[in-house]
Amino acid sequence: MKAIVIDSPNQIEFRDVEKPVCGPGDVLIKSAKAGLCRTDLELLQGVVPEAWCRYPLIPGHEWSGTVAEVGADVTELAVGDRVVSEGMIPCNHCKRCKEGATNLCENYDQLGFTRPGGCAEYVVAPRHVVQRLPGDVSFESAVLVEPAAVVLHVISRVKPLPGEAVGVVGIGTLGSIAVQILKLFGPRALIAYGIRAEELEFARQMGATHTVNVAEQDPEEATHKILGEGTDLIVETAGSPKAVKTALNTVRNGGRVGVLGIAGEDARLEIPSDYFVAKDAGVVGAFSYTTSIWSEVLRLVNNGLVNFDPIVTHRFAAQDFSKAYELMDNRGTEVVAKIVLEHDQSIPA
Repeated sequence: MKAIVIDSPNQIEFRDVEKPVCGPGDVLIKSAKAGLCRTDLELLQGVVPEAWCRYPLIPGHEWSGTVAEVGADVTELAVGDRVVSEGMIPCNHCKRCKEGATNLCENYDQLGFTRPGGCAEYVVAPRHVVQRLPGDVSFESAVLVEPAAVVLHVISRVKPLPGEAVGVVGIGTLGSIAVQILKLFGPRALIAYGIRAEELEFARQMGATHTVNVAEQDPEEATHKILGEGTDLIVETAGSPKAVKTALNTVRNGGRVGVLGIAGEDARLEIPSDYFVAKDAGVVGAFSYTTSIWSEVLRLVNNGLVNFDPIVTHRFAAQDFSKAYELMDNRGTEVVAKIVLEHDQSIPA
């Protein structure tokens, strides 16, 4: 089969590899679409910590497809089923998994990092991370389930309430999803903070009621002008110390901040040590997603409560991966949310 393979940092090609074998408890899936995210670019650049990846690797932790084969012990799925798979593969036996914190599994394993991912024509995944898609949910929307689970995880920790004023810092894929999900809670105001006018207009299309261009405005002053005070809660998705500071400075006293973006091991944040006491604010981080959160996102998608299709802004054939990676690294002035790689669907399963 064909696959995108990162042999080592800065060494990538589209080539033939062995088709995976389906074990008794596995599902062999013909990948239809695979999302490209910033972490995939970082895997290519070699800046992802060694503990989280294993070269050579086939990327793709956001993907969807069709069941091509089921293992002898699999009874709930059948060939031809449209499915989506969690990227994280919890062992379901360790202490963290038994507590429900499958994102913190002590036996870390993840498609696209330590196992071959969705940027191949076929992927093998354990049955317990594969879920069926209804016919009216597109493969593209299903690709966004994985990043949406990351977003819902942090939103579940800051606990939005109806009628609150909420904010989202960073309007890329994660920020666009956060706007859609937060809108479901009926906020009285939903403010998007970004650095480019075209991204902020995109945020309005996703449901933001107000926008603040932090490259041109002081975000704290702009927030107070809109609300009369800070936000009740704010979610940071951009992955930079500056973005985190924007979130910390624009939330009201006693508010809640959810930090989601990953800035990298070398990034450092400096804040007054008395911030948390003086602000009386709750600040939480959230890593990845749990199985229960994943299932909740899938319910939102399956019931039509969110529509992720508009967040897919660019599509490339898998063999044109180099153009997709280049766009990820050099976005220019256009809105670049989710980039999707498409496999040749004329190949029989």
